[in-house]
Amino acid sequence: MKPRQLLWIVVFPLFQLLALVTYAQDPQFSQFYAAPLYLNPAMVGNTYDARATFNYRNQWVGLPANFETFMVGYDQFIPSKNISIGGTIRQDRSSINQMQNFTNTSFEVIGGYLLSVSDNLKINFGLQLGVMQSSLAFNSLLFSDQIGAGGTVGGATQEQLLNTNAYAPDVSAGMLVFGRGFWGGMSFHHINSPSVSFLGGKQSYPMKFSLMGGYVIPLEYANRRKTVHSYTGKTISPVLLFMQQGKFSQLSLGAYANLYPMIFGFWYRGLPVIKQNDAESINHDAIIAMIGVKIKKLKLGYSMDWTLTRLPQTGAISHEISVGYDLNIYKDYRKKKRQKSQLLPCSTPWVD
Repeated sequence: MKPRQLLWIVVFPLFQLLALVTYAQDPQFSQFYAAPLYLNPAMVGNTYDARATFNYRNQWVGLPANFETFMVGYDQFIPSKNISIGGTIRQDRSSINQMQNFTNTSFEVIGGYLLSVSDNLKINFGLQLGVMQSSLAFNSLLFSDQIGAGGTVGGATQEQLLNTNAYAPDVSAGMLVFGRGFWGGMSFHHINSPSVSFLGGKQSYPMKFSLMGGYVIPLEYANRRKTVHSYTGKTISPVLLFMQQGKFSQLSLGAYANLYPMIFGFWYRGLPVIKQNDAESINHDAIIAMIGVKIKKLKLGYSMDWTLTRLPQTGAISHEISVGYDLNIYKDYRKKKRQKSQLLPCSTPWVD
């Protein structure tokens, strides 16, 4: 075995284990508005009806270290009470050389309340309660005491973990302010800093703060009234998302073009005004391009990330797929004249 190969086998799994356990960070969806319940609990019920979602992300497909995230969600607005309910199931998987060694599964329930400040201003509050279950495939890791003279590998390790499964409660909350064509909000995830330690002691997910906003610019209207409800489905939406978790911060800035039935998106992720841990490294992350289509009640989206980091350009490509389906269970309610003049809970690019 070559020294470089030996170094890769030993050091890289250790680096990943530290990144996932000691410095645990949340995965990030590039199509953040296609994963509204993950972005902000206050986006629960923001279709004024019922919705089912699916999101899949495969990060760094060409590198030995690969990260996958699967998520399904459901939420619905209850008009008579001005409340919303929903829930998500998410699993994050980490693999090295196609060998899965770490998974984190989250089960969450979400509740929301819609407050009408005026006819043109609404506020939605969201609370999310869940449980996290993390698993480590201990036998798939290679430790230094398993490597003999000359680089031979074999035998059992003497290293021991406190456990290979960790459970922790998780609490998140958020709020969303919106009006005719604009929205802005904030969310706080992992308020209780859930611990997922396998080694004992306190090794927790730091709280994540997110700030999001955007504006819908109509390209044309169906009539002269020029209201939200007379959009033809052709709009441009500048959007932004700022996140801070532990010592790490990031900004996503770009725009969606909703040219019904097609949806296009392009944005930059990074924060060049803040240096990374390496003082000579600018905080660039990726350029993202997205294409989607709406077919009746179904929305499909695909995006690709091109890395701006020092990782190999050909290997550090990320793919993402999103699916949204509007159930439209409140047909009669939405047809009422009184409701036609009201705002939708949120006019984000993935909601119409």
